[in-house]
Amino acid sequence: MSHGHSSCPEGNGIMRTGFILLAVLLSAAIVPAGPMPSALADPVHRDGVLIIRVQSSPDTDHATELRVYSKRWAKELLRARAVSAGDPPPFPDAAITVQIGKKQVTYLADDNGGLFQIGSRELLKVSPDTQKKLSDWIAGAKEQYYGALLPWPAVDKEIPRKAVVTVMDAESGLRFRAQRRAGSAHADMQPVTREDTRIMKEIYGGHWSWKRRAVLVSSGDRWIAGSMHGMPHGGDGIPDNDFRGHFCIHFLGSTTHGSHKSDPAHQLMVQKAAGTLTAYLSGRSPEELAELYIVGLNQQDPGLLRRLYRGKGTGEDPFLQQLDELQSVKLSAPAGPAENSGELSAEVRITAAVTRKTSAKTEKTPLQIVCRRDEKNQPWYIERVAISE
Repeated sequence: MSHGHSSCPEGNGIMRTGFILLAVLLSAAIVPAGPMPSALADPVHRDGVLIIRVQSSPDTDHATELRVYSKRWAKELLRARAVSAGDPPPFPDAAITVQIGKKQVTYLADDNGGLFQIGSRELLKVSPDTQKKLSDWIAGAKEQYYGALLPWPAVDKEIPRKAVVTVMDAESGLRFRAQRRAGSAHADMQPVTREDTRIMKEIYGGHWSWKRRAVLVSSGDRWIAGSMHGMPHGGDGIPDNDFRGHFCIHFLGSTTHGSHKSDPAHQLMVQKAAGTLTAYLSGRSPEELAELYIVGLNQQDPGLLRRLYRGKGTGEDPFLQQLDELQSVKLSAPAGPAENSGELSAEVRITAAVTRKTSAKTEKTPLQIVCRRDEKNQPWYIERVAISE
């Protein structure tokens, strides 16, 4: 899948096949675009290939692949020795598969070009030049996969009212067209045709929903990171599109029209669409993590909740095994200052308004959220969630 400019450090031949970006690099040679030569179609017939794969979560088949055909690089990686290192990326969105003939090994990749053996804390020892190349290629693949993190005032100008855009769901890769009809603090949109409405509803599993989803929005030659919900509401304007009302797309820093405040769930999905979610969460305070925990419950998003725990284990979390039973979870009041706060641990107490699908009654549930960090300059993460007495 391609939706941007390709990064080809040693050539600029680009071939598009369905939703896969295939960047062919042959030393300094340039492979022209067009039908893929049979000798390049199957990596087994080549001396060596590096397959760089980027996807936002392990639960989706939607991905970008960038292939680097190079005997030199493939041999160097297969011969590299592994050395003890720190923790691998907690939620890697990039992996590199090295293949020569029928021999194939896959490594997890960080943004700096470090390759970790799967299931271990061992890092491949490679030359600085090789690591720089890997970092460049990973950055190029991510540029193809994610959207630009563009502030709302800039998006407001780039996508004016009446503009028709393509909206792509970041998880499934499904695309539909929509027109911006109104909105001053964010974009009020409508699907253009009945077919566009059908695809949008398919993204939501056949049922309209307020759930936020990470999307990429394009009106020209670039894709912008955004977040949409899937519930028709308010004013209409396009006849015969089977969509009564409009839906909203938020961007970096946009706000709701009612509260004039940024919606935390939308802003999380914008970061996800830009590929910056891990970095965003790494900068949150214990109080912010507690409030984002409530957002994750309301979104019924186990992937987000696991990120808040940073892969440290979810312990006896009172809600994670019951997500499908929840109708809505809201914060009764903003989180107050952390209690028992120290350099490495902090405790946040909040009250959640919980509504379950089996009951119309909303229960106010006091929660104790314990946050921790491994060192003073390291990110906070949630260590434990418990229902308070």
